[in-house]
Amino acid sequence: MRLPERLRRRLGWLEGDKLVLTADDAGDVQVLTLHDAVRSVRGMLGPQAAGRSLADELIDERRREAERE
Repeated sequence: MRLPERLRRRLGWLEGDKLVLTADDAGDVQVLTLHDAVRSVRGMLGPQAAGRSLADELIDERRREAERE
């Protein structure tokens, strides 16, 4: 589905942006671009993940599991 250019401009969205829709228990809906949704999640995880590479940790974990086999 394509949103009208006027609406996209007003919201600061670009044509082709992927959108994420969420609804809470009260039925309130929030629409974010995928980029903004990822940034929001990173912001929530920031303090726990600061200075860490979760990908590197996963790779290390997989290597340790392989060594045990």
